[in-house]
Amino acid sequence: MSLLDGIFLTLSVNLIIAKKNGRSMFKTKEKIRFHDSDPAGILFYGNIFKLVHSACEDMISSFSMNLNYYADEKFVFPLVHAEADYIKPIRTGDNVEIEIGVYILGETSFTLEYVITNNADEILANVKTVHVCVSKENFKKSLLPEELRNNLELHKI
Repeated sequence: MSLLDGIFLTLSVNLIIAKKNGRSMFKTKEKIRFHDSDPAGILFYGNIFKLVHSACEDMISSFSMNLNYYADEKFVFPLVHAEADYIKPIRTGDNVEIEIGVYILGETSFTLEYVITNNADEILANVKTVHVCVSKENFKKSLLPEELRNNLELHKI
């Protein structure tokens, strides 16, 4: 089995599990802009993280919670790991859909999985990011706030 076959199999299994559990991945759409692309008209490789971070902001903003994720007094949620698999070119002008699921929900961290598709439902890229809850006071790991955990649970795959 090739690496790409493994990626497709993992994505398919995760989506099937999410549907069986009655959970849904968060979905948002973006248009790939000229300023995000390289001279060949393809999304510059580093900009995929800007793309998924915007999608993550959309998901967090959709949560019903009192916690201010981006300016909380007690906690911050730094990204500690990011990886991307580029499967097909993402071109300037493409309208893409980004689906986000919570791949792992730990006590102090969570891993998000992003699936980027085009209008033909072809998978263009798969991205994972790991976020950790830390105390602003001492920058040590802290338990995820309950209301954040509850909202993330709704998108667990």
